[in-house]
Amino acid sequence: MRANEVADWELRVRHFRVLYLVDTVVRIVEIKRIGEKRNNRFFFRGKPEDL
Repeated sequence: MRANEVADWELRVRHFRVLYLVDTVVRIVEIKRIGEKRNNRFFFRGKPEDL
């Protein structure tokens, strides 16, 4: 995954992406965004966004 300003990690579930951060000290996963990836574009709430 290329670095972005939203999150350090990306989970792929078919054509959806879950962008999240992991805090290993307190063992917390913080979900930042859930969106759809079509071709090389991310869509959040149906609108395209650049990361």
